[in-house]
Formats: sequence, C-alpha cells, structure tokens
Amino acid sequence: MQWSNLISSTLLFFIGLHLILSTQNRQIKPIPVPILAVSASLDTFSVSISFGMLNLQKYLFIHLCIHEQLRFEIKFKRKSEANSMNIYFVCTGNTCRSPMAEAILKHKQLDGVHVKSAGIYALEGGGISENSKAVLEKENIPFEHKTSQVNENDIEWADLILTMTLAHKQMILHSFPMAKDKTFTLKEYVAPYSSKD
Repeated sequence: MQWSNLISSTLLFFIGLHLILSTQNRQIKPIPVPILAVSASLDTFSVSISFGMLNLQKYLFIHLCIHEQLRFEIKFKRKSEANSMNIYFVCTGNTCRSPMAEAILKHKQLDGVHVKSAGIYALEGGGISENSKAVLEKENIPFEHKTSQVNENDIEWADLILTMTLAHKQMILHSFPMAKDKTFTLKEYVAPYSSKD
C-alpha cells in the first residue's frame, strides 16, 4: 500500500504554519550557523527559511516551512492489518520534536495510522516542553503526553521509524540493527517531487 500526501502534509505542518525545529534538550544556546550554510544544506528541498523569536528569547530559531509539493511515500506490507501502519517518531528527550510530530499526525485521525514517539535519552513520565505545548494549543491540537525512552518493544511494533537527526538514526541502528530497513531521518524520507521513483 502506498501512503502519499495525507501523511506528508501532516508531518511537518505543510500548510500555513512554521515548525520550530530547535531541540528543547540543549544545555547551552545553539551555535550560530550562517544562513548561507543552512540554505546550501537544504538545496535539494523545497523550503522557505525565515527568522523569528519565541517568547522574547534572545536567540533566533530557524523555521522550516515545507511546501505542499514535497513527496512522502510509505510502502508497507504486513501479513495482518494490511490496511494499517505503525509510525514511531524519535528525537533526543521526547519533549519537543517527536511528540509534536506525534500530536500533529494523530490529530489528522487517518484510518489505520497508529503513532507513538520516544526519545533516545528520555526520562520516563515527563511532560512535553512548554514551547511545544504552546504551539500545539495555538493550532487547537489537544495532546496528552508522557515522555518515553526508545525500547525494543516499540521498535518491533513500528512499521516506520522516523528520526529527527542522523545521529538519532545511527543510535537506533546501533542498538537495534534489525530496524535498518524501516528507519529513516525525516530529511531522508521527505523529498521534493522528482522523476525518480
């Protein structure tokens, strides 16, 4: 079965909303990155980049608005539950990026799509970050969340594992090599339309 723009439009707030991709698990302010370097790294994606402030903080966030023409395809085969898919979002602490992705996709209530999120170094039972909560509330997306650490049961449960960074993916594959064929970064799995299949 092929899942296309329904899921792609959900994952990264395609329409009318900027998704803040700065982690909430940092110990210090992020190292400044020249805008040209950021643009160069995103040449293969259809994105717009803008600068903004959140809660009057003194550092800038980079907002990525992924356009509708991006392609997101999920190919899925199971012996049972042939019309369903289990998607597992992974970040560092399961307080910001992965729970937001989980909340957005769950809010769409897509038939047969089941969603969880977790963090590589998450503490069990914590809450979503205040900034993430504020963004979801602004978009009228209700979401109850308790942080969870990546575990083998959920890795086996997942049909698709989407990590926020390459480092997260590498950690998953180091601990769970059997997940190689179903683990991708968001950047790997979301691409502009092209002539390639």
